[in-house]
Amino acid sequence: MAVVYPYSNLKKTLKPYENIEKIRENVEKAKHMNLVALDRKSGVYHELNCNHTSSIKNIEIVKKNYFPQHYSPSNCCFKNQIIKPIAPIFDTSKMKNGEIKLFYTDPTKFNRPQRNCTNENCTSLLNLIKNAKNEINFAIYGYSGQEEILTALKEAKNRGIKVYGIIDKDVRNYNVYRETDMLLKEIDGIKSDYFEDLRVLGTKLDKYNERLKIDPTTNFDIRSAIMHNKFFIIDNAYIWTGSTNVTENCMSYNANVSALIKSKEVADLYSNEFNQMYFENKFHTSKKQSGLQNKNLKINNDTYVSIFFSPQDKVISTELIPLIQNAKNYIYTPIFYLTHIQVVESLIEAHKRGVDVKVIIDANSASNNFSKHKLLRKNGVSVKAENWGGKMHMKSVIIDDKYIVIASMNWTKSAENTNDENTILIENKKLAQNFKTEFMRLWETIPDKWLASDPKAESPDSINSCFDGVDNNHNGYFDSEEFYCKAVFNEYL
Repeated sequence: MAVVYPYSNLKKTLKPYENIEKIRENVEKAKHMNLVALDRKSGVYHELNCNHTSSIKNIEIVKKNYFPQHYSPSNCCFKNQIIKPIAPIFDTSKMKNGEIKLFYTDPTKFNRPQRNCTNENCTSLLNLIKNAKNEINFAIYGYSGQEEILTALKEAKNRGIKVYGIIDKDVRNYNVYRETDMLLKEIDGIKSDYFEDLRVLGTKLDKYNERLKIDPTTNFDIRSAIMHNKFFIIDNAYIWTGSTNVTENCMSYNANVSALIKSKEVADLYSNEFNQMYFENKFHTSKKQSGLQNKNLKINNDTYVSIFFSPQDKVISTELIPLIQNAKNYIYTPIFYLTHIQVVESLIEAHKRGVDVKVIIDANSASNNFSKHKLLRKNGVSVKAENWGGKMHMKSVIIDDKYIVIASMNWTKSAENTNDENTILIENKKLAQNFKTEFMRLWETIPDKWLASDPKAESPDSINSCFDGVDNNHNGYFDSEEFYCKAVFNEYL
């Protein structure tokens, strides 16, 4: 167990001009004792005199050699100690025109999120940014804990590359990830859907606060439409997209899939969507269909792709459900949220006509009252709720060794009707078989006991969840503070 030292209260009890020498003396002693300030939630440690430590809520002063090696040094304090990528850099320059690569994040590999690039899901994006020649456009839900990606974007901008970005902001101008403000500070010219949300929902904000008795300064999330995309367009030639947020959780700890596509035709479609949001300030229901050919694009001899954007394309109703209805052999679905009743009814009908239907759902989303996974089980469909520490964060389906869907979009009404989302339908036998293999590998990691019941997302039910520094069930508590983890935490530490 780490030796924890009480955080000095001198800073809180003394006036700025009092005993400043004593404080400096204590800091020097701490250096000789090899003490650092550890953020228990993120697993990042700082020097004691780092300005950032004053904003850390879950801080412990510990000896540096008393905690696991997978804890990470902060970029601001230990620049010469930053861990280098441990995964091979995927060389995007070797991709052929029309080629698609799939990359996965393995939720069983690490026992907590990692802030460095740990797999090709991350290094493929890193390589794209580093090798950009003219322009980088991105639309991401938010940013957290991926310093290498942020550094690469800054370096690209410094060498003259045009860098434009879009993030999500709610009607109080907040982003769900606390480090998104760092991205905004480091990269000029990033826009958000904030003003569009104000236009649509701003007049209702006071009524929401009055009805729910919410203090507007708190972090309460008013459920407005969100800019939920996760895509990068590089030189109008490469697209990197999927379910993976640019965060330490999604890049290393949650089950995710990303597609890297080299195709100007596909890039043109994404550029049109990006331009509507960035240059025309059109988000959510203000956007219009592009009018460009977006279905059944033949990008190589073996591959067709169709590209859809929400909410204008209504992709669940017009594309996903018909795809399920026409399935002949199997439907394998790794999904974060599943609340869309028409999708569920289509899966049940497929099962009844003899199609092998398997679903992996996220443990925490399974606790949501709107989740329809229990209805699937009631009708004989095999559904496993994952028991990893990280989430099942994919939003995908694999059908008949022929079709795969990769998206930022959960299968919900809001994702289809109000959010900014993107979805790719790929028709390619080899890629479908590759994704099916990954799905079955994940399926086998989950015990059969979770076919009939749901593990608690932060509890001994879920591997590593009591020790990973993540608030897995989003209730404001994590690890030793979480009710279901207290007993096991005290037993082992």
